[in-house]
Amino acid sequence: MIANIHYQKLRIGEFIQFLDNSISICKNNDPVALEIDTTLNPLEESLGNIEAVFNKERGSKLTEDIIVLNKRRDNAIKLLTLHAKGYSRYCFDEAKRQAAEKIYKAITKYGHSIYRLNYQAETSTLSILVNELLSDPGLARAVNTLDLQPAVNELETANELFNDKYLSRVIDMADMAAESASAQRKTAMKHYRRLIKLIEALAVVSGQDRYQSLINELNELIETYNEEADSRAGNNKTKAEGE
Repeated sequence: MIANIHYQKLRIGEFIQFLDNSISICKNNDPVALEIDTTLNPLEESLGNIEAVFNKERGSKLTEDIIVLNKRRDNAIKLLTLHAKGYSRYCFDEAKRQAAEKIYKAITKYGHSIYRLNYQAETSTLSILVNELLSDPGLARAVNTLDLQPAVNELETANELFNDKYLSRVIDMADMAAESASAQRKTAMKHYRRLIKLIEALAVVSGQDRYQSLINELNELIETYNEEADSRAGNNKTKAEGE
């Protein structure tokens, strides 16, 4: 007998990978010789459909708001960098020149083109930088010496607004992908169950030994995914009870 897969507990990505692994196992055991190829084909086609839907939803373009906010924070860090660089090189006032040097070093230790980093890396880097400029006594004095508090505030605000919008978009897209793929998952499970029932029936009719290797490999795969899903469900329950 082939064990039941706790597919309801699997995330969409895990479910896709489980089906892909199951199909691979069947193919590696000569599906034509085992007379399961015609039932395996619809499952493989169904997997392709669910992957297409899931990837399409997840790969949607970012909203215009995110692009605008990213441009805003890019401009803010460019302005702060150029201001510090210019004063550090050309300012006649020694106090301001030294203050600019401190700020410029604080910025460029993360690279000379922070605005070229990927979205997440730029968000993290700018957050750390702003925190240093505001909390480090020496850097805070340097910011005040050059009257750059408004520029630092703009950088902080723009970065926070971008991060909030970006996270909201990520959550929305994940929900859309899960919702759109759920219908495809039901169809895929129908084909999967037909395949499993066929394998079990053929094992009875044609002999268990002929299908034992395939059954053992499928059961091992199912056990792995069930353990992972059950473990996560248990951890979530424990966390909820603790809260």
